[in-house]
Amino acid sequence: MAVENMLEISHLTYVFPLSGNLFIKALDDVSFSVRRGEIFGLVGESGSGKSTLARLIMNVYQPCSGRIFYKGIDTADPRAFRQNKGMLQTSRQFIFQDSGTSLNQRMKVEDIVTEPLRIAGRKPDVSYRRTASEALGQAGLNEWYLDRYPANLSGGERQRVAIARALVMEPELIVADEPIASLDASMQAQMVNLFHRLQEEREFTFLFIAHDLAMVKFLCSRVGVMYRGRLVEVAETKELFKNPLHAYTRVLMASIPIPDPRKERGRKIPVYEPDSEELAGELLEAAPGHLVRTGRQDQ
Repeated sequence: MAVENMLEISHLTYVFPLSGNLFIKALDDVSFSVRRGEIFGLVGESGSGKSTLARLIMNVYQPCSGRIFYKGIDTADPRAFRQNKGMLQTSRQFIFQDSGTSLNQRMKVEDIVTEPLRIAGRKPDVSYRRTASEALGQAGLNEWYLDRYPANLSGGERQRVAIARALVMEPELIVADEPIASLDASMQAQMVNLFHRLQEEREFTFLFIAHDLAMVKFLCSRVGVMYRGRLVEVAETKELFKNPLHAYTRVLMASIPIPDPRKERGRKIPVYEPDSEELAGELLEAAPGHLVRTGRQDQ
């Protein structure tokens, strides 16, 4: 039987230990699901736990508690991960925020793009070079880049190489951790349009992590909002932007820039001041498909 949800996160918690008895709880009881073939957006301010969650999903970190199901496989279980390691390493791909550090500066673009194939022991039907060229073409670059090094590329070009490296494995799930954060506005728009086109063509499931709400609104079908390691609201994109229920979500919406310099200079952005009761509540369904963490927020 086909699994409706490609990804299911259940009561996920992660703690960064410091010195002595000190620690930072990066994630606190996070639960949500990502449907097969959808683009799910995850938003929140810096330090909210988005990147930590991405690394847990991709098994870079091991959760302190909770479960992560990918196609019905609990990847947080070391035994299940070992039994399915080959499939998990090929059908899931990660696009990092900083393409400058995620690409080997001593490797040519051709070798960077085809390295996952070589590691997985996959020999393409055509040559590795032809495969790299085709992947670059899908990411918006021509074969001229194959013999270039990352240092010779712009930020946008490096990010396209990172996308090509992910696409070459023909993944079913792509997790992108703020892949447009380091780019200028025009390049961000190009990247988001590229992601939208590629997802329609390849029909992969896409977890898109960002703090730019305008881009998330354009690209994603559903959105989850995170604050201090907790998921405070999840809804269809149109519903969330039309009717944000949690106080923090409303503050995020109010912070979206207005494309009018005079109005932008004159407006006041509200400040979110949470209390323990508001963050300790449960994530409940306030409307069909619209989940919100209970507390003092208006319903």
